[in-house]
Amino acid sequence: MGYKEAKEDGIRIVSGFNYTAYYPKCHICGEEMKVMAYIRNTEYTCKQCKLKEYLADKEIKNRYSKEAKEKKFNNAIKRIEKSVGKNISKYEKAIEVVHKNLYKDNWFESTEEIMVAIELLKNNVKLKHQVKVGIYRVDFVLENEKVILEIDGKIFHTEKTKPKEQVRDNILLMKFGLDWEVIRITDEYVNNNIKKLLPAIIKLRDERKRIRKNFNGALPKWYSDRYS
Repeated sequence: MGYKEAKEDGIRIVSGFNYTAYYPKCHICGEEMKVMAYIRNTEYTCKQCKLKEYLADKEIKNRYSKEAKEKKFNNAIKRIEKSVGKNISKYEKAIEVVHKNLYKDNWFESTEEIMVAIELLKNNVKLKHQVKVGIYRVDFVLENEKVILEIDGKIFHTEKTKPKEQVRDNILLMKFGLDWEVIRITDEYVNNNIKKLLPAIIKLRDERKRIRKNFNGALPKWYSDRYS
């Protein structure tokens, strides 16, 4: 394809048994590259230049990703400081630990996740973040409390998404054990009540266990599964 055009454009052509190869020049470095079809007015790019473009694009994306996470981190500190005032000094160790892990893949996708991690670490809660469980990934696993903690954005978690979330939560409980609880807290609650986070988690866990005991291990339909 394009033999006539290639000849007219001065492209090197090599013909063999049942094939014709064309050698247009890379539009970036000028080196010849082999193609099996020549199309006039096409910008051909050799493999090396494609790789360089890919790596450069990836570097730019990583830089912007880091900048975005740093911005979320700074916002998280500001919101916590606004809530706790001078007591922010008690958060220094927790803040340092979170910042060290800030750029891990899939970690700390929201300001609220950062706030939650800092608050729990400040209260000496052992936690795991972004834990892969089968086909799912959970925000936090609090092993000592036997709590799977999900931070729900109100925009993405609505009454319409609730049935799928309940199925997901039941599968998680089967994986972890029925003595665990999946607790969902909204990002709005995190922003407005960060100091009350841990007491809210414990209260909700204990309340659920009490209700389950009275309803043969299940949560009744009238029970709200999200702390907002």
